[in-house]
Amino acid sequence: MNIVAALFLLLDVLPSQQFEPGSAAQKAANIASIKQQRGDLDGALTDLNRAIRLDPKMPELYNNRGTVEQKKGDLASALADFNRAIQLDPKFAFGYANRGNIERANRNFDEAIENYNRAINLTFGNDARIYVVRGLAWRAKRAFERARADFNHAILLDPKLAEAYAARASGESDQADFGAAASDYDRAIKLDAKLENAYLGRAHVEKLQGKLDKAAADITEAIEINPRNGAAYNDRGNLRRLRSDFQSALADYNRAIELNRDNSLPYTNRAVVYFLQTDWPTALANFSAAADRSGDQAYSRLQIWATRVQMGQVQAADQELWQYFEHRKNPTNRDWPVRIFLFLHGDITSTNFLPETNLDEPGKISNTASMEWFTSGADFAALAEANTPDPTSDSTVPSSSSQRKLDRGRICEAWFYAGMKSLSTGDRAAAADCFRNAIKSGETSWIEYQLAQAELKFLDGSN
Repeated sequence: MNIVAALFLLLDVLPSQQFEPGSAAQKAANIASIKQQRGDLDGALTDLNRAIRLDPKMPELYNNRGTVEQKKGDLASALADFNRAIQLDPKFAFGYANRGNIERANRNFDEAIENYNRAINLTFGNDARIYVVRGLAWRAKRAFERARADFNHAILLDPKLAEAYAARASGESDQADFGAAASDYDRAIKLDAKLENAYLGRAHVEKLQGKLDKAAADITEAIEINPRNGAAYNDRGNLRRLRSDFQSALADYNRAIELNRDNSLPYTNRAVVYFLQTDWPTALANFSAAADRSGDQAYSRLQIWATRVQMGQVQAADQELWQYFEHRKNPTNRDWPVRIFLFLHGDITSTNFLPETNLDEPGKISNTASMEWFTSGADFAALAEANTPDPTSDSTVPSSSSQRKLDRGRICEAWFYAGMKSLSTGDRAAAADCFRNAIKSGETSWIEYQLAQAELKFLDGSN
């Protein structure tokens, strides 16, 4: 049986295999493939179910159904079908490649790499695309050298594979090599002007470089390619919010929510706009909606607390926040929101919580000793008493640039919430000092940076 198949990198799906006309099952599979290409995923699934009933021993059919299920977001069913395809044919390379994509989507990166290795050893050894997806798994593990080696090998095998340049650019961006990243994104777009993720990746680099207009233009280009990408609308809304174009930002967040009502991010970002516009009730409603849709509600709960404080509901804010964190399961040594809560609750002193910033060089941290993570504990008392940072393996340590950004972002958050705590007790002068220190972090893209700026304006306007 001749099979036509290829790795589809941007959607993490190996497209359906098309079969030469023959059996009724093969005919149904080919019809399904045509429907999938047209975007009729439900119709494709119906035809593949019929094909499998006609020939339940053909691994290619399970592979095809798995790709449709993955496109529909049903990763569990897709994984089951790829497992079944491999069970029927342990040398079915497509099954391993697709199972690797599912494992990567589920953040099981070691399992993903193992599956990609099997696919490479079977039939994909000279296919550049398998090295790209394996490189993406290495990148997710912060194993940047291995990721780059895979991306380079993919380019060596196929110098015209746009996805390989875009993937290499993502790793370069992670390591703050923005010049190299921009060059690779440019190359990817030159090779494939419809490569949506290349525009989004280049926009991310441009945003980090402060080129907000160019970033917005690239995201707009990506939206024109795929008007149903809610994340792109959310990202463009963030850029417009940074430029204080609040109405356009709200329009983008609204569209992102229309496309995916279960994503918490546009609700959070929409809440920030309403907060900046002093519409506290609507901000509170949106932060609450974000909490309802978030797997980890911690940040949403902190933002709800800050909004209630701004509304003068200090007692209710404290009680609500305590109830949430009191019942929070398994706080860990990396649980930075818990540390913020412990400070707000009075279990950690300002001296042990607040970092120092270099007042002469905004954004430069002079001392981060007080920012150490706690070791894990069974309760808040254990967290409050612990004082040893958690060691991490080399393969999971963030790059130095991303770690510095994380440190600065947490410094911004620390000072912002310290300011809100002072505000809750009526100490406006101390609050203003804290908000100024939050701004000195230099992390303009963090929500708390914008909120700190807004709080200073509110304080100045009420004097």
